[in-house]
Amino acid sequence: MTRSLRSRLGRSAIVGAILASRGLSLADAYQASRTSGLNPPLNPLPHNFHRALDGSQFCPSLYQLLTLSRLTRYRLVDWLAVFGFYLHEIIRIQTLFPPARTVELDSQAYEGTRGAPWFEELRPPDFSAPLAPLTRWLGLSSRRAFHPPRAHPASLHRFVRIGTQDSFAFPDLLPGSIVRIRSRPENKGALTADESRSGLFLVEHSQGLVCTRLGRSSSGKVVLCSRQMPYAPVELQQGTEANVLGKADLELRMLGGTETPLVPLRLGRFWTPRPLRAAPPQNVGEFIRKARLRSGLTFREASRRTMQIARRLGNSRYYCAPGTLSDFETRKLLPRQIHKIISICAVYFANPTRLLDVGGVPLEVAGHRSIPEEFLPRASRENTPRKRSPFLKAVERRFGKVPYFLSQSLAGLFRLPDVSPRDVFWAGGSHLPIRSRLDGALFLALDRRQKVPRPSLSAPASQQPLYVALLRDGTYLCGFCALQNGVLILRPCQKGQPKFLRLRNRVEAEVVGRVIAVLRKLR
Repeated sequence: MTRSLRSRLGRSAIVGAILASRGLSLADAYQASRTSGLNPPLNPLPHNFHRALDGSQFCPSLYQLLTLSRLTRYRLVDWLAVFGFYLHEIIRIQTLFPPARTVELDSQAYEGTRGAPWFEELRPPDFSAPLAPLTRWLGLSSRRAFHPPRAHPASLHRFVRIGTQDSFAFPDLLPGSIVRIRSRPENKGALTADESRSGLFLVEHSQGLVCTRLGRSSSGKVVLCSRQMPYAPVELQQGTEANVLGKADLELRMLGGTETPLVPLRLGRFWTPRPLRAAPPQNVGEFIRKARLRSGLTFREASRRTMQIARRLGNSRYYCAPGTLSDFETRKLLPRQIHKIISICAVYFANPTRLLDVGGVPLEVAGHRSIPEEFLPRASRENTPRKRSPFLKAVERRFGKVPYFLSQSLAGLFRLPDVSPRDVFWAGGSHLPIRSRLDGALFLALDRRQKVPRPSLSAPASQQPLYVALLRDGTYLCGFCALQNGVLILRPCQKGQPKFLRLRNRVEAEVVGRVIAVLRKLR
């Protein structure tokens, strides 16, 4: 079945073809769904399921897709894709909302069929090179289906996004930054005094997660320490009142339009820590309530965000009224509408895999086979990479886990129409100043549309916009820029360069773009 033929067929014909590939018909599926004695029992398909599939307003419930998954042994995530639902879209939606509190991101790269920007390898990367665009090593290519490796449950890394209300690590970490955490083994015990003296740590306590520096009290407890913000330095007993989950080692920092950190009253005053709840959520309602409390949202705030999702996706089913969100926290079963599940996970920064597991719909139990790609939207078998990218493999070997799950979200994070290798520069081989926004910089993301330097006259020098300029000899420099009477005045950030340069614009140098994000290694 070609993609052009697929676009002309109705959904009933597509579902029928998928069932036929497993030796079933729609009638067989209807009868099998009513077979008793199965453990767990199947959700019966309605008698008009065949006719309803082609209805413009019809959308199958999650449990109906689970039934099809169990009957065909095809993966539930593929059945969701057949009807236009992609779990990896949740992380893209989450980038639209700045989190009020620090939240953990779902780092699983769900295998989907949406085309992803890809590239061709030109030459092996040279990580000792100075500031240089990735196009020296990578060439632009067409969009293709990309299947990254799945996240292992025992992965050494997790990813969090810093909230505006608990920015204990400000200005080392900014609100909205995505931070990679190197997890500590569970059997390693409590954090020692020597370990806590340096670095930023992810700490779980009764009110959620926080990325902070740690101190030690006279009683041996850990103390949440903030350098600049007036958070109350609360003492926490490791193991009962707090768990040190790991140490921060990478930060993806946005340099423009970042949120201002706030200190809410609950964290500005001394508060009495409560013991951690060790028991996992027992039902869906408890899971959703815990996710909402950790996100710091009220029902009205969450409802307004679902309205934004519905408008952006053009479907009112994604909207959840405040009363509906309240009702979900009293139920033990998952919402039947898949739209509601996606909205809940998006606004509460909840992990969809864990939510489905709590609801008794684990992704891997229903089916493990992949639906043939000709039945899936925008699939392209011949364009699928057959081997791992040498470039990404070299990056992983040198810097650790690559956040594949952000591949569809970078444009939203950077506020760009699209992201390609032309927009990313390697900066790890440059000598950049310590204790600055570029301290430990590995990669820079540029907005190539901003080629006219616009200094901020009301900001100090350390907060001025950064630009990358290309000199006539092919050298790239990063620094503060100003354009006066056709002369580009550049103050490079790299060590070993003059304090400032005066260059004729578009003759001796030209501005490539403004630096809008930096991926940097934390010290």
